[in-house]
Amino acid sequence: MPIGDVLAARCSRARTKISTMNVLLVDEAGGFLGFIGTETLFKVQNALLLANIRELEERDRVIRPQE
Repeated sequence: MPIGDVLAARCSRARTKISTMNVLLVDEAGGFLGFIGTETLFKVQNALLLANIRELEERDRVIRPQE
């Protein structure tokens, strides 16, 4: 289904408190994958950032000499 059709169908539905804050997910070619709630998206991004911070801190401990 083309993204325009997906958005038209999605926007025509009655809004509920749960479904008002969704982000459209597409693949590299622009194909529709689905929707993800913003709260879930923020949680995933937060977890990835924290994991990256931990990895960088560990690398820093390895490459810096102990003072």
